[in-house]
Amino acid sequence: MAMTAQFTARPSRLAGAARRSWRSVALAIGLAWLLALPSAGTAGTTAPVPGDAQALADYLRTPGALAVVLVSLPGCGFCERIMAQQIGPLAKDPAYADLRVFEISLSDRAALARSLPAIGPPADPPATEGHPSAAAFAGSLGVRVAPTVLLLGAGRELAERLVGYTSADFYWAYLQERIDQARKAR
Repeated sequence: MAMTAQFTARPSRLAGAARRSWRSVALAIGLAWLLALPSAGTAGTTAPVPGDAQALADYLRTPGALAVVLVSLPGCGFCERIMAQQIGPLAKDPAYADLRVFEISLSDRAALARSLPAIGPPADPPATEGHPSAAAFAGSLGVRVAPTVLLLGAGRELAERLVGYTSADFYWAYLQERIDQARKAR
């Protein structure tokens, strides 16, 4: 009896250790794959999107403007994925002809010929002072994370922003909800 108890206890400890080792290896491989996937999987697929920081500066001065702005960073795989799969197609869809899509970078410190206007929170009245670069504009809005999606009108944020990217599963629904809010707030 003692021999059987010893024999059955040993393999289960070894099997438990082996399971934990395989789980660790599988988790490490899965994590490495997820980190590599966004930038490798979307390279070169970003749809052409009209606008840059200067075009955004000009557009936000238009009465009734509705801009979907992706604030990104160079080399951000999640930014590339959002632009290619979620926001980029809006520029081509006739159902969204009333809005324009832009992408600006948190690292873009180049001086603009015409400054970006100050933007207030959704309930605030339009602000008037300008920002000399895309990075200064994003910083004034408290954007510190890429990707961040803003819905802007003339002088204010029209809807709650989308910060980060956890999965594609519900992102479109969240984006559509924000666009609907922005259309009503215009």
